[in-house]
Amino acid sequence: MHWQVRLPGYPDRWIHASPVADDRSVYVGTQRGLSSHRIEDGHCEWQAPLEYDVFTWRCAAGPVLDGELVLFFQARRGIVAVSRETGELRWRRAYAEHAGVADKYPSPVVVDGLLVSGGDPGHLVVLYAATGDVVWHKAVLEADYATALAIRDTRIIAVSINGLVQCFDLHSGRRQWQYALGQDLLDMIPRRRGLQSALAQPVFMGEAIIVSGIDGCLHVLDAAGKCHGRAVLGSPISATPHVASEHLYVATYDGRLFKLAIEGNLVAGK
Repeated sequence: MHWQVRLPGYPDRWIHASPVADDRSVYVGTQRGLSSHRIEDGHCEWQAPLEYDVFTWRCAAGPVLDGELVLFFQARRGIVAVSRETGELRWRRAYAEHAGVADKYPSPVVVDGLLVSGGDPGHLVVLYAATGDVVWHKAVLEADYATALAIRDTRIIAVSINGLVQCFDLHSGRRQWQYALGQDLLDMIPRRRGLQSALAQPVFMGEAIIVSGIDGCLHVLDAAGKCHGRAVLGSPISATPHVASEHLYVATYDGRLFKLAIEGNLVAGK
Protein backbone atom coordinates (compact mmCIF):
# COMPACT_ATOMS: atom_id res chain seq x y z
CA MET A 1 0.00 0.00 0.00
CA HIS A 2 1.31 3.45 -0.93
CA TRP A 3 -1.16 5.45 1.17
CA GLN A 4 -4.70 5.70 2.47
CA VAL A 5 -6.76 8.66 3.63
CA ARG A 6 -10.03 9.11 5.47
CA LEU A 7 -12.36 11.29 3.44
CA PRO A 8 -14.49 14.02 5.02
CA GLY A 9 -17.46 12.42 6.79
CA TYR A 10 -15.75 9.05 7.36
CA PRO A 11 -17.19 6.59 8.31
CA ASP A 12 -20.71 7.99 7.94
CA ARG A 13 -20.84 8.57 4.20
CA TRP A 14 -21.56 6.57 1.10
CA ILE A 15 -19.31 6.50 -1.96
CA HIS A 16 -20.73 4.42 -4.81
CA ALA A 17 -18.88 6.21 -7.63
CA SER A 18 -15.43 5.53 -9.05
CA PRO A 19 -12.71 8.15 -8.55
CA VAL A 20 -10.97 9.79 -11.50
CA ALA A 21 -7.30 10.78 -11.74
CA ASP A 22 -4.87 12.79 -13.82
CA ASP A 23 -1.06 12.66 -13.58
CA ARG A 24 -1.09 14.81 -10.43
CA SER A 25 -4.26 14.25 -8.41
CA VAL A 26 -7.10 11.84 -7.75
CA TYR A 27 -10.65 13.21 -7.33
CA VAL A 28 -13.17 11.30 -5.25
CA GLY A 29 -16.60 11.80 -3.73
CA THR A 30 -19.50 13.78 -5.23
CA GLN A 31 -22.70 13.22 -3.23
CA ARG A 32 -21.56 14.81 0.03
CA GLY A 33 -18.72 16.68 -1.57
CA LEU A 34 -15.69 16.21 -3.78
CA SER A 35 -12.07 16.19 -2.66
CA SER A 36 -8.75 16.27 -4.48
CA HIS A 37 -5.77 14.26 -3.21
CA ARG A 38 -2.17 14.43 -4.36
CA ILE A 39 -1.54 11.21 -6.21
CA GLU A 40 1.94 10.61 -4.78
CA ASP A 41 1.02 10.69 -1.09
CA GLY A 42 -2.76 11.22 -0.71
CA HIS A 43 -2.40 14.71 0.76
CA CYS A 44 -5.74 16.56 0.53
CA GLU A 45 -5.34 19.53 -1.81
CA TRP A 46 -8.90 20.80 -1.47
CA GLN A 47 -12.40 19.86 -0.41
CA ALA A 48 -15.55 21.07 -2.13
CA PRO A 49 -18.46 20.43 0.24
CA LEU A 50 -21.80 20.42 -1.56
CA GLU A 51 -25.35 20.89 -0.37
CA TYR A 52 -27.06 17.63 0.48
CA ASP A 53 -30.11 16.33 2.31
CA VAL A 54 -30.01 14.67 5.72
CA PHE A 55 -30.28 11.44 3.75
CA THR A 56 -27.51 11.46 1.15
CA TRP A 57 -28.76 9.82 -2.01
CA ARG A 58 -26.44 7.13 -3.31
CA CYS A 59 -25.33 7.49 -6.90
CA ALA A 60 -22.94 5.51 -9.08
CA ALA A 61 -22.26 8.44 -11.42
CA GLY A 62 -18.61 9.33 -10.91
CA PRO A 63 -16.65 12.48 -11.81
CA VAL A 64 -15.09 13.15 -15.21
CA LEU A 65 -12.36 15.58 -16.26
CA ASP A 66 -12.40 18.15 -19.03
CA GLY A 67 -9.85 20.94 -19.35
CA GLU A 68 -9.49 22.62 -15.96
CA LEU A 69 -12.81 21.28 -14.68
CA VAL A 70 -14.04 18.29 -12.70
CA LEU A 71 -17.64 17.55 -13.69
CA PHE A 72 -20.14 15.17 -12.14
CA PHE A 73 -23.82 14.36 -11.71
CA GLN A 74 -25.06 14.84 -8.14
CA ALA A 75 -28.22 12.81 -7.53
CA ARG A 76 -31.39 14.90 -7.13
CA ARG A 77 -29.34 18.05 -7.64
CA GLY A 78 -28.02 18.04 -11.20
CA ILE A 79 -24.72 18.56 -12.96
CA VAL A 80 -21.89 20.37 -11.17
CA ALA A 81 -18.55 21.71 -12.39
CA VAL A 82 -15.70 22.69 -10.05
CA SER A 83 -12.16 23.91 -10.68
CA ARG A 84 -9.60 21.13 -10.92
CA GLU A 85 -7.05 23.43 -9.24
CA THR A 86 -9.06 24.78 -6.29
CA GLY A 87 -12.42 22.98 -6.06
CA GLU A 88 -14.22 26.30 -6.53
CA LEU A 89 -17.73 25.96 -7.96
CA ARG A 90 -17.77 27.11 -11.60
CA TRP A 91 -21.33 26.26 -12.60
CA ARG A 92 -24.33 24.12 -11.68
CA ARG A 93 -27.37 23.00 -13.68
CA ALA A 94 -30.39 21.52 -11.91
CA TYR A 95 -31.95 18.32 -13.32
CA ALA A 96 -34.07 15.52 -11.88
CA GLU A 97 -34.24 17.42 -8.60
CA HIS A 98 -37.11 15.39 -7.17
CA ALA A 99 -36.77 12.22 -9.23
CA GLY A 100 -36.13 8.96 -7.42
CA VAL A 101 -34.51 7.57 -10.56
CA ALA A 102 -31.63 10.08 -10.48
CA ASP A 103 -29.56 8.06 -8.02
CA LYS A 104 -29.24 5.30 -10.63
CA TYR A 105 -27.87 7.47 -13.45
CA PRO A 106 -24.58 6.46 -15.12
CA SER A 107 -21.47 8.64 -15.15
CA PRO A 108 -21.50 11.49 -17.68
CA VAL A 109 -19.23 11.32 -20.71
CA VAL A 110 -17.32 14.17 -22.35
CA VAL A 111 -16.14 14.59 -25.94
CA ASP A 112 -14.87 17.66 -27.78
CA GLY A 113 -16.00 20.01 -25.02
CA LEU A 114 -19.52 18.57 -24.79
CA LEU A 115 -20.85 16.74 -21.73
CA VAL A 116 -23.59 14.11 -22.07
CA SER A 117 -25.59 13.03 -19.03
CA GLY A 118 -28.99 12.00 -17.81
CA GLY A 119 -31.26 14.99 -17.34
CA ASP A 120 -34.86 14.99 -16.20
CA PRO A 121 -36.54 11.54 -16.13
CA GLY A 122 -36.54 10.06 -19.63
CA HIS A 123 -34.19 12.78 -20.88
CA LEU A 124 -30.63 13.08 -22.00
CA VAL A 125 -28.89 16.44 -21.80
CA VAL A 126 -25.90 17.75 -23.76
CA LEU A 127 -24.07 20.76 -22.31
CA TYR A 128 -21.01 22.79 -23.13
CA ALA A 129 -18.62 21.49 -20.48
CA ALA A 130 -16.85 24.83 -20.00
CA THR A 131 -19.97 26.87 -19.25
CA GLY A 132 -22.91 24.52 -18.58
CA ASP A 133 -24.91 26.09 -21.41
CA VAL A 134 -27.45 23.66 -22.85
CA VAL A 135 -27.09 22.31 -26.40
CA TRP A 136 -30.21 20.16 -26.05
CA HIS A 137 -32.30 18.47 -23.34
CA LYS A 138 -34.84 16.03 -24.75
CA ALA A 139 -37.07 13.12 -23.71
CA VAL A 140 -35.46 10.63 -26.07
CA LEU A 141 -35.10 7.45 -23.99
CA GLU A 142 -38.65 6.00 -23.97
CA ALA A 143 -37.81 4.95 -20.38
CA ASP A 144 -37.13 6.60 -17.03
CA TYR A 145 -33.36 6.71 -17.34
CA ALA A 146 -30.22 5.37 -18.99
CA THR A 147 -28.06 2.82 -17.20
CA ALA A 148 -25.01 3.19 -19.47
CA LEU A 149 -23.60 5.87 -21.78
CA ALA A 150 -20.76 6.06 -24.30
CA ILE A 151 -19.80 8.31 -27.22
CA ARG A 152 -18.39 7.27 -30.57
CA ASP A 153 -17.48 10.15 -32.92
CA THR A 154 -20.70 12.20 -33.06
CA ARG A 155 -22.96 9.39 -31.81
CA ILE A 156 -24.28 8.86 -28.31
CA ILE A 157 -24.79 5.18 -27.42
CA ALA A 158 -27.26 4.92 -24.52
CA VAL A 159 -28.68 1.82 -22.86
CA SER A 160 -31.96 2.55 -21.09
CA ILE A 161 -33.81 0.79 -18.28
CA ASN A 162 -36.16 -0.90 -20.76
CA GLY A 163 -33.30 -2.80 -22.43
CA LEU A 164 -32.97 -0.66 -25.54
CA VAL A 165 -29.57 0.25 -26.93
CA GLN A 166 -30.19 3.55 -28.70
CA CYS A 167 -27.97 5.74 -30.87
CA PHE A 168 -28.52 9.51 -30.96
CA ASP A 169 -26.84 12.28 -32.88
CA LEU A 170 -24.63 14.21 -30.47
CA HIS A 171 -25.52 17.64 -31.82
CA SER A 172 -29.27 17.31 -32.44
CA GLY A 173 -30.51 14.41 -30.28
CA ARG A 174 -32.10 12.73 -33.30
CA ARG A 175 -32.40 8.97 -32.83
CA GLN A 176 -30.57 6.99 -35.51
CA TRP A 177 -31.32 3.41 -34.45
CA GLN A 178 -32.20 1.14 -31.54
CA TYR A 179 -31.50 -2.49 -30.60
CA ALA A 180 -33.12 -4.65 -27.90
CA LEU A 181 -31.14 -6.71 -25.38
CA GLY A 182 -32.25 -10.11 -24.09
CA GLN A 183 -33.96 -10.96 -20.81
CA ASP A 184 -31.90 -10.40 -17.66
CA LEU A 185 -30.52 -13.52 -15.97
CA LEU A 186 -30.54 -11.81 -12.57
CA ASP A 187 -32.44 -8.84 -11.12
CA MET A 188 -29.63 -6.29 -10.66
CA ILE A 189 -31.48 -2.96 -10.99
CA PRO A 190 -32.70 -1.62 -7.62
CA ARG A 191 -36.47 -1.99 -7.13
CA ARG A 192 -36.97 -3.40 -10.63
CA ARG A 193 -37.77 -6.99 -11.63
CA GLY A 194 -37.84 -8.96 -14.86
CA LEU A 195 -35.98 -6.42 -16.98
CA GLN A 196 -33.79 -6.29 -20.04
CA SER A 197 -30.84 -4.17 -18.99
CA ALA A 198 -27.14 -3.38 -19.01
CA LEU A 199 -24.92 -1.74 -16.39
CA ALA A 200 -21.58 -1.86 -18.22
CA GLN A 201 -20.56 1.01 -20.48
CA PRO A 202 -20.53 0.09 -24.20
CA VAL A 203 -17.01 -0.29 -25.58
CA PHE A 204 -15.55 -0.07 -29.09
CA MET A 205 -13.24 -2.36 -31.06
CA GLY A 206 -12.51 -1.06 -34.55
CA GLU A 207 -15.90 -0.32 -36.07
CA ALA A 208 -17.74 -2.63 -33.66
CA ILE A 209 -19.88 -1.41 -30.76
CA ILE A 210 -19.89 -4.03 -27.99
CA VAL A 211 -22.69 -3.99 -25.44
CA SER A 212 -22.48 -6.21 -22.35
CA GLY A 213 -25.85 -7.33 -21.06
CA ILE A 214 -27.27 -8.66 -17.83
CA ASP A 215 -28.61 -11.31 -20.25
CA GLY A 216 -25.11 -12.85 -20.13
CA CYS A 217 -24.24 -11.90 -23.71
CA LEU A 218 -21.81 -9.65 -25.52
CA HIS A 219 -23.70 -8.04 -28.39
CA VAL A 220 -21.55 -6.95 -31.36
CA LEU A 221 -23.25 -4.11 -33.25
CA ASP A 222 -22.15 -2.14 -36.29
CA ALA A 223 -22.47 1.63 -36.84
CA ALA A 224 -26.05 1.16 -38.09
CA GLY A 225 -27.12 -0.83 -35.01
CA LYS A 226 -27.21 -4.20 -36.77
CA CYS A 227 -26.14 -7.16 -34.61
CA HIS A 228 -23.38 -9.16 -36.30
CA GLY A 229 -22.80 -11.64 -33.51
CA ARG A 230 -23.21 -12.50 -29.85
CA ALA A 231 -20.97 -14.25 -27.36
CA VAL A 232 -23.14 -16.14 -24.87
CA LEU A 233 -21.17 -16.22 -21.60
CA GLY A 234 -24.03 -17.51 -19.46
CA SER A 235 -23.68 -15.09 -16.54
CA PRO A 236 -24.56 -11.39 -16.13
CA ILE A 237 -21.91 -8.94 -17.29
CA SER A 238 -22.20 -5.92 -15.00
CA ALA A 239 -18.61 -4.59 -15.19
CA THR A 240 -17.36 -2.68 -18.23
CA PRO A 241 -14.98 -4.83 -20.34
CA HIS A 242 -11.44 -3.63 -21.04
CA VAL A 243 -10.08 -3.33 -24.59
CA ALA A 244 -6.32 -3.76 -25.11
CA SER A 245 -4.16 -4.97 -28.01
CA GLU A 246 -7.15 -6.00 -30.13
CA HIS A 247 -8.54 -8.18 -27.36
CA LEU A 248 -11.49 -7.81 -25.03
CA TYR A 249 -11.16 -8.75 -21.36
CA VAL A 250 -14.50 -9.56 -19.74
CA ALA A 251 -15.35 -10.51 -16.15
CA THR A 252 -18.69 -12.18 -15.47
CA TYR A 253 -20.80 -12.11 -12.32
CA ASP A 254 -20.07 -15.79 -11.52
CA GLY A 255 -16.32 -15.12 -11.20
CA ARG A 256 -14.91 -16.01 -14.62
CA LEU A 257 -12.51 -13.94 -16.73
CA PHE A 258 -12.53 -14.13 -20.54
CA LYS A 259 -10.04 -12.98 -23.16
CA LEU A 260 -11.88 -12.50 -26.44
CA ALA A 261 -11.20 -11.27 -29.95
CA ILE A 262 -13.35 -10.09 -32.83
CA GLU A 263 -12.85 -12.50 -35.74
CA GLY A 264 -14.72 -11.29 -38.78
CA ASN A 265 -18.03 -10.22 -37.27
CA LEU A 266 -18.02 -12.73 -34.41
CA VAL A 267 -16.56 -12.80 -30.92
CA ALA A 268 -14.15 -15.66 -30.27
CA GLY A 269 -11.84 -16.63 -27.42
CA LYS A 270 -11.77 -18.43 -24.08
